[in-house]
Amino acid sequence: MHVRRNLSLFVCFAVVALFLGGVPAQAAPGSGGSVPEATVATPTLEPTTEDLGLALPNSRARTAAPVVVTAVQELDAPVGAVGVTLTQARAGAAVYVRETTGGSTQPWAELDLEAGATGDSWGTEAYIVAGADSVQIAVVSAAPVAARASVVTSAVSAADATSSDLAWSDPQIRSRAAWGADESLVKNPYTYAQVTGAMIHHTAGTNTYTAEQVPAILRSIQAYHVNGRGWNDIAYNVLVDRFGRAWEGRGGGVQAAVQGGHAWGVTNARVFGISLMGNYETAQPSDAMLDTAERVIAWKFRVHGVDPYGSTYGSGGQDGGSTFLNAISGHRDENATDCPGRYVYARFGEIRSQVAWYLANVYTGAAPSVVGAIRNAWLAQGGESGWLGKPRSNEACGLAGGGCVQTFAGGVIAWTAGTGAHWVRNAIQATWAGVGQEAGRYGYPLTDEICGLVGGGCYQDFQGGAVYWSGPTGARGVTGAIRNTWAALGSETGLGYPLGNETCGLAGGGCSQGFERGAVYWSSSSGTHGVTGAIRATWGNAGAEAGGLGYPVTDEVCGLASGGCAQHFQGGSIYWSPATGTHWVVGAIRQRWSMLGWENGIGYPVANEVCGLTRGGCYQGFERGGVYWSSATDAHVVTGAIRGFYAGLGYEGGSLGYPASEETPMAGGVYQDFEGGRVFWTPERGVHR
Repeated sequence: MHVRRNLSLFVCFAVVALFLGGVPAQAAPGSGGSVPEATVATPTLEPTTEDLGLALPNSRARTAAPVVVTAVQELDAPVGAVGVTLTQARAGAAVYVRETTGGSTQPWAELDLEAGATGDSWGTEAYIVAGADSVQIAVVSAAPVAARASVVTSAVSAADATSSDLAWSDPQIRSRAAWGADESLVKNPYTYAQVTGAMIHHTAGTNTYTAEQVPAILRSIQAYHVNGRGWNDIAYNVLVDRFGRAWEGRGGGVQAAVQGGHAWGVTNARVFGISLMGNYETAQPSDAMLDTAERVIAWKFRVHGVDPYGSTYGSGGQDGGSTFLNAISGHRDENATDCPGRYVYARFGEIRSQVAWYLANVYTGAAPSVVGAIRNAWLAQGGESGWLGKPRSNEACGLAGGGCVQTFAGGVIAWTAGTGAHWVRNAIQATWAGVGQEAGRYGYPLTDEICGLVGGGCYQDFQGGAVYWSGPTGARGVTGAIRNTWAALGSETGLGYPLGNETCGLAGGGCSQGFERGAVYWSSSSGTHGVTGAIRATWGNAGAEAGGLGYPVTDEVCGLASGGCAQHFQGGSIYWSPATGTHWVVGAIRQRWSMLGWENGIGYPVANEVCGLTRGGCYQGFERGGVYWSSATDAHVVTGAIRGFYAGLGYEGGSLGYPASEETPMAGGVYQDFEGGRVFWTPERGVHR
């Protein structure tokens, strides 16, 4: 987190939109006694006219009268975490915090705004306060912005001073139980990915916390990350305090490749996140802190086979960062932030050197071995000289389904007795890892990656589906009934490659997935069907699955009369022909049209149904006639000469009203009944009443 101090410029007030509400976080007991509750307060940000000496940074948009709102929160515990979240983009916004202690108010500190792990919401990191009586929060923006302030506090207990339960012994990493992590806050299973590097952060805020305050600080950070930022747990994998003690952050096992929430998108699945507790933009880190951080990084790099002078890749250069990252990188290398602070960042050369020394002299475990079926699969790709390269970890067994997984420089190999050993790499691997790897919905790979598909694409089969990749679309999974229907429609040569993953929770509990040339929809009542082209566009204009037509109940059928196509939906049908375009037909008019032979009777619809006619009636035109409906007469078609006569009298608004029957043959001609009388046609007399 980046912090700026001593800024000056008068700002005046305007109104700002606010979203408020807080959730208390109940703490779980740790070792050595009960742990105090961590509480999240959400003070209301109010407009102010006070000259606070604040400014929008030069790099952000200015206005003549910036919007300023402030809130003050009394602190009910010795330590706490302060943060602000925005529910819209950060453009033209800045956030400031200042502390009051014993009647003395500190200078304002500006907090960097940064995107969430997926770029979906903006917020500040937890700004740590210790020993303050109250905090004041200010949000300055070029225009009104929806903002929510969070102040989290946790009392320091007697157990905090003696907490020493370990998650790992060498290097010593204190467990989540040691700081009283609230496991009830963790709502979703942890995701396991890869460790190909380490990203160093700092927490910002106070540098004068005491040793016994550290567990309470960690509880406050966790509660803010979950209740303030909306994340699943504390973002960092490990945190190191100024006394040189390492603490397990995110759960799931410090020795495992647990995906954190400390960086952008795919970076979280590639790098281990370690945060130094304090503000190292304004102070030097202690030697004890750096030494412990170097030991932890060296140990993780030994476990996962990472070269401290190697490289990894980031999230594609979002927010001013780099696609390619050094194996040991700082948060500032990927995001527009000063984190982990200039005094830490200036020592990265020293940190890399010391990590390499610990790898060579302390954490010297034997190079990872490759055995059994995984070894055979590795050797089949050229072994160490092939694209998989050197192993980065030993084989990890006893995983979901009794399987084993081993990480290599170029990918992973996964094995079970039922599936055999198969490798996964690149974008397909990232998609697989993003949903929990072998423990997620795709399960273990059933094949190696298969390429050479249309457009140069690739795919790989897994127990729970398949992942397809192409250059324009990236890697996306396709599973279940949607995959079966997509395959029946020609897979990537039919609807094309998937554009996104399956989306559920649609109207009626349905699901859908978009492809390059259409989409596939599923609901429990309609089954699974594809929708494409002009029919899909017309259906979309009618509200898609949430509209009156509902879900498709058939696939599109072509080869009809005059080269037309049709598709049936829960609430009606859509028909297309080269001559008429695409139109929907529903209700009583559709029923009457079907009785007349569909498109083989009076032809294709030439327009959609039009309602709101005389006495609430409806009408739809077809190539060889029109169907009229009213509640009094039901639906009937009018064609030919009688239709021309009917038009001359003003259609349903004229003296004849709505048709009450179909044309009926009689001697030498036909007749048709209307509300206002009977109309006859004969060759000799033409049309007459």
